[in-house]
Amino acid sequence: MRAALLTFVLFSACLAIGQGIAVKKLPRFEEYPVHESWTGAPPAIRFRSRPERMFRTQFRNAALMPPNFAGHFRVATWGCGTACLSGGIVDLSSGRILALPYPVWRVGATGAQKVWALCGFVSGGEYDEVAQTRPDSNLLILNCADSYGKDEGTYLHTSYYLFQNGRFRKIADHVGDERVF
Repeated sequence: MRAALLTFVLFSACLAIGQGIAVKKLPRFEEYPVHESWTGAPPAIRFRSRPERMFRTQFRNAALMPPNFAGHFRVATWGCGTACLSGGIVDLSSGRILALPYPVWRVGATGAQKVWALCGFVSGGEYDEVAQTRPDSNLLILNCADSYGKDEGTYLHTSYYLFQNGRFRKIADHVGDERVF
């Protein structure tokens, strides 16, 4: 009986230690390389909808800048109020506009509609840290202070997206331990 109890205790301790060591590895830019570089002339932006035209200046300005994501794309962000950030993507090779994968929905008289808002809450005004990209990677990292804990505090929520064939696929999530609001 003692040997069985000792075996159980040792097995449980090893299992607990093993779980403590096994930290989930978060995606890194280097793991999702893009081997293309775009250096063409600024494209004519192709607006397909009224919401896209609403931010035409932001998208046109973004098209004048070099790629910062996945070879030939430019992720652009702009403020949308206190601690709020909007954004979108310009395909610099075609002028096409794409939405970022983390939409905020607004409910109005005409029903729910997706708006260009990216984060309803930005931690400490760190707007430059919300959308993290690299021109040589298909990985997009979004940091928004929109995760709520049991203490009713707000925590930084980091989402990792892989961009392939014109679509985003969430590959990981992480909620920080430090309260931001």
